[in-house]
Amino acid sequence: MAASIAYKCKCGKKYHIYMPMARMTKQLPSMNETNMEKAKEVDKENIASGEIGVIKKYGLWVEANLGEPFVDGSIVENYQCKCGAIIDLDNILKRQMDNTPDSSEGCVLSVTDVSSMQRRSDVG
Repeated sequence: MAASIAYKCKCGKKYHIYMPMARMTKQLPSMNETNMEKAKEVDKENIASGEIGVIKKYGLWVEANLGEPFVDGSIVENYQCKCGAIIDLDNILKRQMDNTPDSSEGCVLSVTDVSSMQRRSDVG
């Protein structure tokens, strides 16, 4: 199932980030070729089922209505906040999983799965 990450920059600005499963998997300590192939298959299934479209629609809704920018991690490697901080998409989840979130660099606030987004009648 596809998911979106709510992330808060060190300056306090919130972002909603879509990260493909394969990109998240490579951050895991247990990552191996088999896990990576499975993650790539999940990404393909999420695209085919329309889940990625729901995430993007939700992210754009949040951006338009709450002013929290949507970042598509399938397109960009890193993202620069208006404060100048570089949001390292390949490192944000790793820090969280290692239990070393560094508020001076920003932090993951939550991960929302696509089924939660679909329940919102105004975005799904």
